Amino acid sequence: MKKMQFVILCALLSLVSCNQPTESKSENDTVNTEVEEANELDKPAEVKTSLTLNNGLKWPANPETAEGIAAMIELMNGLSEQENIEQYHLLGEELSKAFALIFEQCTMTGEAHNQLHLLLSPMQKMIIKIKSDELMECAAGYNDLKAQLALFEVYFVSE
Repeated sequence: MKKMQFVILCALLSLVSCNQPTESKSENDTVNTEVEEANELDKPAEVKTSLTLNNGLKWPANPETAEGIAAMIELMNGLSEQENIEQYHLLGEELSKAFALIFEQCTMTGEAHNQLHLLLSPMQKMIIKIKSDELMECAAGYNDLKAQLALFEVYFVSE
């Protein structure tokens, strides 16, 4: 149940995030968007992630996004007991908060914004894995998220 609530929260955050001007949408358009985003979560990370550089250069990221990613990396580095499922659960809760804050504070626009969402989208599923009741799945989510977070420095630079 918590996993579904997290998925719904993330989908809703992405709908209202990034301070993007929005056109008036019908209720049906909003529902279709939510369904499409929920379906994206079911795809493997490799399918969703096709990050590219900006003509060989890194994309500009607003400082709040860079700080949010740095905070997530710091949380990941703070995991001291990788054989303790409770530690993974605590980490997952803190990562969820930091992740939501990135969406809340995002002011990016254009293709840089689109590329950021390609980076962030797979993270939702990885955080859910970290909160799993299976230690092996927690560890797999942790390793996947650590690798995904490292991609930020490859593709983005703080403004």
